[in-house]
Amino acid sequence: MDMRKNETLVITCAQGVAGYLRQEVEQLGYTARSTSDTTIEIAASLHDAMRLNLTLRTGVNVLCLLKQFSCKNSDELYREVASFPWEDYIAPSEYLSVVSRVNTPAINNSVFASQKVKDAIVDRVSEKRGSRPNSGPDRDNVVINFYWNDDKCWLYLNTSGKKLSDRGYRKIPHTAPLQETLAAALLRAAGFDGSQPLVNPMCGSGTIAIEAALIALKRAPGLLRSNFGLKHIIGFDSETWDALHKEVRGQSKKKLPFRIIATDIDKKAIDAAKKNAQTAGVEELIEFHVGGNL
Repeated sequence: MDMRKNETLVITCAQGVAGYLRQEVEQLGYTARSTSDTTIEIAASLHDAMRLNLTLRTGVNVLCLLKQFSCKNSDELYREVASFPWEDYIAPSEYLSVVSRVNTPAINNSVFASQKVKDAIVDRVSEKRGSRPNSGPDRDNVVINFYWNDDKCWLYLNTSGKKLSDRGYRKIPHTAPLQETLAAALLRAAGFDGSQPLVNPMCGSGTIAIEAALIALKRAPGLLRSNFGLKHIIGFDSETWDALHKEVRGQSKKKLPFRIIATDIDKKAIDAAKKNAQTAGVEELIEFHVGGNL
């Protein structure tokens, strides 16, 4: 697998966030080839996918297109998937998860589609390598995303693995927590760029305040987690990853010249927010207050 070769990368996001995601992608130096309500498509390499996974704040997954094909039934699906050289991407010792979304008269069950795709992949690896990967629902290792719309199918390597919104700092979500990527998009929509103070009333579990602190510190959200789907693929360039990780980490500030204030009338919410901020490493940068008085 050539990680320097340009591929079709599709970056997903929540509904209504694509405009802010496009701004992020373009600020990183990439050109969007197309945009939908929930995706941005670019031409970039798997090395670029490393940077995107580490630095994007509003993206949910970074997908690399592996194969696109026409398909009318489940038997044809199996044959098409099994014809791809999975043995060049997935080691028999790995763990595989398949996530499917289907909108086709051929079948009406995404679980069945996932099972069919999984069977084709592991059978191919077993045939070529002598043993097959384990598989299941946990998206901790190799993740393949499959989409089937009418008679068109797409197979993607999910380079993120788990969603990029799963930063890892929200150990105590409290009530109706806001997704991290949505919080980052809200801050962009409000014009917050990390150069001015911020007051976050009704802070809940602190997601907006924490995301604001990360933006102000120029601390990439991907630094908060250690595992990405791309790291489990055959040929993963760990040397480039380590160098990029060091470069991105070195761009972070240590303190802020202004205050971020978060308030909530619920003491339990403030307690949760404080612990989440501590996990994110920004607890000293945010002032938390119970009630409306600062």
